[in-house]
Amino acid sequence: MGVDYPLVIGGKPFFPLPAFIPVAFEVTVLLASVGAVLSMLFILFKLPNNSHPLHDTNYMKSVSVDKFGVCIEAKDDNFDEEKAKELFISLGGHDVETVYYDEELINFKPKVFDKKFVTFLVVAFLIVSGSTYLLLNKLLYLPPYNWMMEQSRVNAQSESTFFANGNGMQKPVKGTVSRSAMPYLYADNPEDAGRLMINPLTFSKSNLELGEKKFNIYCSPCHGYHAKGDSRLRGQFPTPPSLHSQKVKEWPDGRIYHVVMQGQGVMPSYAKQLTEKERWAVILYIRTLQRALNAKEGDMQ
Repeated sequence: MGVDYPLVIGGKPFFPLPAFIPVAFEVTVLLASVGAVLSMLFILFKLPNNSHPLHDTNYMKSVSVDKFGVCIEAKDDNFDEEKAKELFISLGGHDVETVYYDEELINFKPKVFDKKFVTFLVVAFLIVSGSTYLLLNKLLYLPPYNWMMEQSRVNAQSESTFFANGNGMQKPVKGTVSRSAMPYLYADNPEDAGRLMINPLTFSKSNLELGEKKFNIYCSPCHGYHAKGDSRLRGQFPTPPSLHSQKVKEWPDGRIYHVVMQGQGVMPSYAKQLTEKERWAVILYIRTLQRALNAKEGDMQ
């Protein structure tokens, strides 16, 4: 539980790809933004300007085929129409003509608070908001768009009619090893664990501080802060034996490590709560408590 295992198809592992995430909302916002800009250019600013005076002239017909032309826009107060014509003719120009702008186009100035523009914004807002609401709250809940919500899955901590025991959450198959994890080799052999496993940590300040921290969190509620078996749960849970007994003091570190890994009696396994280094650090701290609370006369010198 808590580890994703691949499906096996045809003897090969198969990792399902993440489900497709709909982008309907993002597409809606994008289309609304682009539509608003284009509509503003077309309606408010009258683009493209199909009524431009050059559109229906011989000049435009010629330059759109295989010829070229020159156009001078008379904005200068000193502009002289006759002199401009003479200049074009002297340069070999043909079909020189004068084209006049529409006064309405010349005097046109777009207004941000124009009634048409404001009306367009209101209409666009209503259309986009309504469409988005219907899409995200109605359409996506209808077949076939509701496949992500109605997929065949089992929620955590829920019942299941597929498995014989009726539980939705199943334990991994025996022998399953999580990725990057090493199996515990002495699960059924505590004596070999005590004989073959050696604590790799030394009695350093950092290791003892780590061991004390983890012992106080996970061990002291039942064993007490000094490992005497004086539980802090006030009788709400069976009181464990003292870790200062002769048996436990004679146990090798690997034997205590086995109890932490596999549990013992009513004590559950703490393999998931503690890392390998933290387990060995806790054992160092237990050895420190055993030495401190059972000090000999030589320890006082």
